[in-house]
Amino acid sequence: ADLVQRAYFAADPNDEQDARCLELLARLGGLGVSLARHKDLVTESLNGSAASRTAVLDKLTGPACDVAPFSDVVVKLAVGRAKTVRRAARPLLRRTGESALPQLREIAVGGTSSERLQAVRLLATLFSNKENLDFFRRRQVAETSGKVRSNLDSLIAGLQE
Repeated sequence: ADLVQRAYFAADPNDEQDARCLELLARLGGLGVSLARHKDLVTESLNGSAASRTAVLDKLTGPACDVAPFSDVVVKLAVGRAKTVRRAARPLLRRTGESALPQLREIAVGGTSSERLQAVRLLATLFSNKENLDFFRRRQVAETSGKVRSNLDSLIAGLQE
């Protein structure tokens, strides 16, 4: 199973032969479940360049994979510097459900200003509810970055409507 998973992540979707191999591997029953059981392999595969992380995240959206076991990694990528990686992480983040909420809130409080901005945006997109409205209000008072505060102002106004 380990060999199949490594091959799945190592394959280049732009290479015709690798693309066919990826298609066959994705059809294997249980691939998604197997990936969820091997957090270390998935995490290891998510190291590298932005292009390589994006490719791995794109592959993870295919199989019916429970991403909850590595939601912490997905959250970090979803608030990271590379826009392409953030974009690729979002569909997976949606699949983590509530398990991503505490870490997103933690980053919204203690991350860099860029990470806080991304975390606040994700909280608003994925968990737009009364509980987050209260969280956003508390963050608005404590926030030091003008850009993040401005975003919080807009989000709060939108949630109050």
